[in-house]
Amino acid sequence: MQVDGVPVVRAGATVSVLLPTARALDLTASTVSLSGLPLVHDAGSGMWTHTLTGTEGDGLRTLQAQLVDDVGNVLTVSGAAYDPPIRVAFDLTPPTLLGATLQRTPGRTLADLEGGAKVHVTDTAPDVGTPISVSLTVVTDEPLRGPVAVVSTGPGAVPWIAADPVRDTVRFTLATVASIAEGEHGFTASFTDAVGNTSDDVPLGVTLVVDRTPPAAVPPVDTPHAVVHRRQPWGTPTTEPSAWVEGTVALGTEAVSVTRLDAAGVRTAEVPLADDGRFSALELPPSSPRARIALVDAAGNAGPSVWVRDLVWTAPAGPSLSVPHRVEGHTSAERGIPQERGTTATRVLGVPQAVSRLASTSLGGMAPPVALATDPVR
Repeated sequence: MQVDGVPVVRAGATVSVLLPTARALDLTASTVSLSGLPLVHDAGSGMWTHTLTGTEGDGLRTLQAQLVDDVGNVLTVSGAAYDPPIRVAFDLTPPTLLGATLQRTPGRTLADLEGGAKVHVTDTAPDVGTPISVSLTVVTDEPLRGPVAVVSTGPGAVPWIAADPVRDTVRFTLATVASIAEGEHGFTASFTDAVGNTSDDVPLGVTLVVDRTPPAAVPPVDTPHAVVHRRQPWGTPTTEPSAWVEGTVALGTEAVSVTRLDAAGVRTAEVPLADDGRFSALELPPSSPRARIALVDAAGNAGPSVWVRDLVWTAPAGPSLSVPHRVEGHTSAERGIPQERGTTATRVLGVPQAVSRLASTSLGGMAPPVALATDPVR
């Protein structure tokens, strides 16, 4: 084959050069080489040849010759002096894997925790109700000749569909994971370059995790993945009425996230976890004063949902509270009169047993107290 007009050969190939002359050559005095690699004269064909053993090394070789005829005339030939130069490329090395990445569609934040090296999948994406597909992209250090076969080292076959290589890159697709066995699937592949050098099977360094088992319900607080809800500390002022869920997921060996569900069980928001497992900012609108949450694993499987009963409620500054939960009450504080923090007597409208807690006051000042209202289910 040729690349940019230059012949490319691999181990086992024979390079032949024909240099016709008017007179017979003195073969003991004449030499022909490719950048110092000697070629041997073949009396039968008149060619100067060399069969590659695989030890010559990769690279461009330029023709060089010094021909001496039977009366002593000398002709020097330099391939570099021609346009184009007389050269041949030796390619004796199989392709080298540069990298491989997995990507799932629809995507998930947790699916890309390891930069495409490990992807978790289940049969259907519950978030959008469509089958999950996966792509595998492999890049090598030189143009490839297809097809490229990927072999699973996991608990069963994985039916990758390969596209023809585009120079040094080949992309595989997996239309569905429904037929693939649960578990972790690693992969190997071998690659053949344009001249036919084939590599050994090499690990691709990526893992496809097929996981159809949802997490359990939110467990007790002393087990991994436990969700602990906490209140906003008293004394945090606000001027905007709102409510949200704040808590901590005790991280275990499996990656999980917290997802909010509406009353019908439809996922409405995925809350990212901090490195220590904490989550926040799962805000509740006035029309939905309570929240249901579920643990969701990296594949997208959701565990049973639970109602969140410990919410953080903030109220606007002032002696009268009005929060989205429609818990209404007031403190007995008046402007400028210091009050102790804690539970105060309240007048509750609409929700029995609800209380408000004094969050902060201004000692001797004229600013009104700031209070927090709490859900009676606490």
